[in-house]
Order: sequence, then C-alpha cells, then structure tokens
Amino acid sequence: STYFYSLEDLREVVDEVTTLGWEMPSIVELSIFLIAAPDTLVDQCKQHNGKICMISAVAFAYTKEEGEAALAVLERGVVTKKCLAKTLNEASSFEKLSDNAGKAWPEDHRNLCENQCSKAKPSDMLVALRSKIIDAPSAKTVIVFCQSTGRHNLIEPHDDIALSMDASSYGGSWAIWENPEDDAKNMKWQDETIAIISSFTSTHYIGETDIVQDSSRVQGSYTHEKWRKLEAIRA
Repeated sequence: STYFYSLEDLREVVDEVTTLGWEMPSIVELSIFLIAAPDTLVDQCKQHNGKICMISAVAFAYTKEEGEAALAVLERGVVTKKCLAKTLNEASSFEKLSDNAGKAWPEDHRNLCENQCSKAKPSDMLVALRSKIIDAPSAKTVIVFCQSTGRHNLIEPHDDIALSMDASSYGGSWAIWENPEDDAKNMKWQDETIAIISSFTSTHYIGETDIVQDSSRVQGSYTHEKWRKLEAIRA
C-alpha cells in the first residue's frame, strides 16, 4: 500500500504512521519518503516545490489474505483522511519492487548517499529535513527512512555477530543528479543535509556510510566492545 501526503501535514502523518507501525507484523517493510510528487499530484504540491511525503508499506506475505491483514493497520489511522492519493493492497513481486526502486534510485546518475541508524523520534528528524528536500537542487534527490514494525526495533544488535546497529529507524539522504556541472551545489546540499541528520544518529551501518568523508564513521558502526575485538583480530 502507498499513501501520499502534503508536507504541510508531515509531523502528524509521521507520528501516526510510526505509532501504527509498532502494531503491524514484522513481515511489513514500512518506509517514509520525502520525494518528488508524482505527475498527478504536482499541482497540489506547488507550495513545497513539487515535493511530497510518501508512505510505503510492503507486506512480504505467503497469501493475499495475510498481506491485506498486515497492511490494514494503516487504515485505522485518522490521518488517512488527509492523504492526497493512495493505493491499497496492490499485488507485487520482487521484480516489480526492483523496478520501482530503480525509478526512485535511477542508474547512470551521479549520487551521494549517507545512511544512519537512529533512535530519535522520527517526526522530529523528518520535520528537521523538510526544508532541505524542498530546496534540493535536483528533483531526483530522495530522503527515506525505514521504520520499526513487529513490536520491536527495526534493527537490533546481537552478542554473537559484529554488526552493532541498534535503531528504531534506518535511512538517510540520496543526492541524485545528472550533470557534472551540478556537482558543487548537490555536494553542498548533501553536506548540509548530513549535518542535520548527524544530530539524530545513534550508529552507522558500515556498508552504507561514507567513511572517506568521515573516517570516524567506521568505529561509529560498532560498539566499543566489538570494535576492540575487531582490532584484536586484525592485530
């Protein structure tokens, strides 16, 4: 299921969606996008430079009935009355999901990406980023955070693995543009956006963080104890 909301209602939407997310089974991948509005909604988003909030809920279910029951939780909310458009219980496949991801993150483009793990209140973080997505120099740029479902944190650390991510949400910003002459303004935008996100960061994921720009993110991807163990193994 997919819902589109005005950025004017961002805090209310995020607060309700993330609260309902805890009631959804863990088979649901729940994501909140700040993204360019689809063509059919651009006129309704002019005051926000054509940008919109998109809620994506994907149920990885064995049956149609199981999937629809998992996604029905979002329909309990009152904020759905404010949605500009929605698509409910649309059947999908891994191929179609991959195609949709390809539209959001197109190939043969210039990209800067920074993801992080957070335990902060999602609405505080996304509202802090609202003006940045509105002013993004490229309409293809995306901000997205996956949210917790299944009555447990989205990402939980385990004693027997090195991965130390611990967060109720995970995501970040993707500056996406086409032409080299636009490098400077997009790089500046990304740096400013990361500066905002960093104040909400609890840990990093070593596979999706820019360790060239900031080498401290390497150690920031592990707990102190696991970092010491990795250093001991490497030595």
